[in-house]
Amino acid sequence: MKNIYLESGSANHCSTRAYNHNTKEGESRFQTAFEYATVGISIVSPEGRWLRVNRKLCAILGYTQDELMALTFRDVTYPDDLKKDSDNTRHLLGGEVSTFSMEKRYIRKDGGVIWANLQVSLVRKADNTPDYFISVVEDIQRRKKAEIALQESREQLKLFIEYAPAALAMVDHEMRYLACSQRWRSDYGLHGRDLLGVSHYEIFPKISEEWKAIHRRCLAGETIRAEEDRFVRADGSVQWLRWEVRPWYQGGAISGIAMFAEDITSRKQSEMALQQLNIDLEERIANRTAELKTLNQSLEGFVYSVSHDLKAPLRGIEGYSRLLEEDYTDRLDDEGRLFVRNIRTGVRRMNELIDDLLAYSRMERRHLESAVLDLSMLVKQEIEEGFREEIAANGVEIIADLPPLLVNGDRDGLAMALRNLLENAIKFSRHAAHPRIEFGFVHDDEYITLWIRDNGIGFDMKYSERIFELFERLHRQETYQGTGIGLALIRKAVHRMGGEIRAQSTPGEGATFHLRLPKAQEKTATVMEP
Repeated sequence: MKNIYLESGSANHCSTRAYNHNTKEGESRFQTAFEYATVGISIVSPEGRWLRVNRKLCAILGYTQDELMALTFRDVTYPDDLKKDSDNTRHLLGGEVSTFSMEKRYIRKDGGVIWANLQVSLVRKADNTPDYFISVVEDIQRRKKAEIALQESREQLKLFIEYAPAALAMVDHEMRYLACSQRWRSDYGLHGRDLLGVSHYEIFPKISEEWKAIHRRCLAGETIRAEEDRFVRADGSVQWLRWEVRPWYQGGAISGIAMFAEDITSRKQSEMALQQLNIDLEERIANRTAELKTLNQSLEGFVYSVSHDLKAPLRGIEGYSRLLEEDYTDRLDDEGRLFVRNIRTGVRRMNELIDDLLAYSRMERRHLESAVLDLSMLVKQEIEEGFREEIAANGVEIIADLPPLLVNGDRDGLAMALRNLLENAIKFSRHAAHPRIEFGFVHDDEYITLWIRDNGIGFDMKYSERIFELFERLHRQETYQGTGIGLALIRKAVHRMGGEIRAQSTPGEGATFHLRLPKAQEKTATVMEP
């Protein structure tokens, strides 16, 4: 027995040592788990003073363990959350609940506010009196910020929809209203009605099958819109709408549809009025154009007839004055012979004027023969064939080293323009010490501009537009002869070819005329020989 007792005693002794070992090992594990938990853990006295805190809680609140142990949970609780926290603690102490959970805000040591999820349990003594609280604090700052941002976004979206200047509405998969704008209620006569949760088809029981089909298509994932749609209201009034119906998604799945409608009646009425105005205007323009065409034809016919009619008496005056000069010159004194010369000079000038008027009239009426022309070849032809003697007689230096310059134009009209420009350049530079006429060019993707520069008398730029008008002259006939029609004729010809002409000058320093013409397409160009 004794041996058994000893053995038994020995066994009890071993059991006690194993128990102490296990207890120490358990405490060590608890200590490690408590200190290195991923959430804040604390043991708090019934009076609210921390008895023990772990590292994570200190990190969440920004205090050292010693600093935090000197405070109570009330010292670090955000004032607005203190009452709720105290009420929950009171219910826990009163035995009404065994644990509670809440979201609350803590004040960190640096003054910042952090959101946390708090779970508190009460441990009681054997006599059921409160012993201590175990609190678990989880940092939910990032999630809470996201929730607040989401809530703010929802509120902003709600305000946007509510006060949108267009009719907006959102419905769920069963076509029940989730949100709608004031404009939606206004446009559809739904003032004062609470639409949330109500079916769209209950609001509009007579809605057409066509619209129901549109809703079904959108709930299946389609977006349908119309830029303008004629809508007849129940009262018979006509309204024009721009509308769109599209699905909206939640969690990757279609949760309903969003409907948009904008009243464009005013815009449509303005467009229709503008269209009618354009039709009326086009008719008026067509009628006015026909009238002007008839008037121009009559005017051109008048100019042509008058010019030809004037030729007949002029031929008589020219013939008799020539006979008078040839057969009776010995019977006239010096003054009489001067009178005859003046008559013949006037007849010659009148003939020139009539010829120029006829040329201007023909320019209005003639059919344009548009072709690809080489400007440099036309210039060369006029210099060598048209003005060779005059250039030599006046000692004019010509600089015209031009490459091929292919343009679209009317050959006769362009030749006439170059001839007149070259004639003017010679006429107004003949009194220069060394008369010089220079040709050059510039071009871009669409146009070629040929310029003709002389070193003659020039003119004041305030007359740069006036010189292209009919019968406009800047000099006396006795000084520089001309009819005042040449430049007007050039501009008419160039404009009819889709080009432009302009002049630059300084008095006493010559003049430059810029002739701008459409560039020919080189891939399809076949040059017409002069």
